Amino acid sequence: ANKEAKKTLSQHGLLRKDEGYKASTFEIPSSEQLSAKRLNPIKLEAHVRNKLNKQERVALVRVGRGDREKHKAKTIVKQKN
Repeated sequence: ANKEAKKTLSQHGLLRKDEGYKASTFEIPSSEQLSAKRLNPIKLEAHVRNKLNKQERVALVRVGRGDREKHKAKTIVKQKN
């Protein structure tokens, strides 16, 4: 049981004296390696929204209000029901 415990501890990086120890570190790329990678410009522009002009903004607002009824006084609505 003691050997199994040591083995599991060494696998998780908690016991370093064991022969079967493997470091669980990973290499962090340097700034030179990162800058050498090419980026796809389409990926960068995927979530950019273009600014709308005033006519387009007003059109969007009117489309959103299309299913609304005209404003009526509360007393008139109550009388009809």
